[in-house]
Amino acid sequence: MTAAATVPFKGSRRASGYWRIARHFAARELGERFLGSLSGAAWALLAPVLQLLVLLLVFGIILKVRLPDADPRAFLPFLVAGLWPWVAFSEALMRGMAAIVERAALISKVAMPRSALVLAPVLASFALHGAGFVAVVCVIRALGYPIDLAGHAWARPYWVLLAGFAFGLALALATIRVFVPDAAHVVPQLVSLWFYLTP
Repeated sequence: MTAAATVPFKGSRRASGYWRIARHFAARELGERFLGSLSGAAWALLAPVLQLLVLLLVFGIILKVRLPDADPRAFLPFLVAGLWPWVAFSEALMRGMAAIVERAALISKVAMPRSALVLAPVLASFALHGAGFVAVVCVIRALGYPIDLAGHAWARPYWVLLAGFAFGLALALATIRVFVPDAAHVVPQLVSLWFYLTP
C-alpha cells in the first residue's frame, strides 16, 4: 500500500472530498427533516412567517414603529430583510453545534473531517431559508410593497458572509459541546437574547 493510499484526503482530492461529504450530509439532513414529513417541510417555511406576523403586529401595528423618511409600508420589507437571515443564522448555529455529538457513532467508525459534519447543517439551513427568503420577498413585492428586487444581487455576498460566520461559530460551539454538554441548554437562551439585542 502506497503512502498516498493511507491518507484519507490529499491536495485537491482532499478539498473535493471535504465538499462532497458536506454536500452529502446537507442533502441527507434536508431529506430527513422534510421529505419524510409534509408538516415538517411546511413548518420550516411557516414558522418564520408566523414570527414575522407577530413582530409586525407588535412593532408595526401596536407600537406603530416607522422607518425615518420612508414609506409607511416599508416596515414589513424591513422586517423580512432582517428576520430571514437571522432565522437562517440561528438555525444553522443550533444544528451545527449539535452535529458532532449527533454523529458520534459515525465518527468513531469512519475517518472523516469533523468540520464537514458541522458545515452540512449550516449549508442546509441557509439553502432552505434562502429559498424561503426569496419566496417571501417575491410575494410581498407582488402585493405592492416597496421592494427593489435588484437589491437581491447586493444581498448575496452578505448571505455568504453570514453563512461563513455561522459556520465558524458553530464549529467553535460544537467543539465546546463535546466537552461541556450543558452548552446545549445555555446557547439557545443566549441566541434568543441576541435576537432582541440586535437592531
